[in-house]
Amino acid sequence: VGASDEYSHYASDFLASQSAKYSHIDSSKVSDFSVAYFIGDEMSCSSQPVAEIIAVDIARRADKIEDEFERIKKLLGYLKLSISDISRWTSLSPVNKFQENWIGRLSEKLGIAEFLKPFDKYGSNYSVSGASIFEALLEKGKVCIQYSFSSTNMSAITVFKVL
Repeated sequence: VGASDEYSHYASDFLASQSAKYSHIDSSKVSDFSVAYFIGDEMSCSSQPVAEIIAVDIARRADKIEDEFERIKKLLGYLKLSISDISRWTSLSPVNKFQENWIGRLSEKLGIAEFLKPFDKYGSNYSVSGASIFEALLEKGKVCIQYSFSSTNMSAITVFKVL
């Protein structure tokens, strides 16, 4: 699984490669605004899925922690979930003091100890958020959230259930 909020040459390279023999996508048409791609054996998603993506909410990050908190609560409410239903909260590692402060204040507002940040081993780029499902595989049957935010004031909330 790969995802990024900005163009990543990895998606184009893969789609142009011989490995993508089942792809019907023109690799030159990968969006420069966002990209997501999923790689697996043919039919692997239908025969052995590892997770169900329940919701993805991408929006301009709120200016205030309280508003971002309300956005998360509203999304969870729409899904008939509460904050206590979330087993695992992950986020990218902050790259500056502002992001460090933001993620700390948001975790405090949510009433969670902290967002887990297991992605350092993949390198520091936004596409590592696609590894959040892989990192949560031991949470079988549980609902998890990946919270991503960028330097361009965008944020994404991905809610998924590990199967």
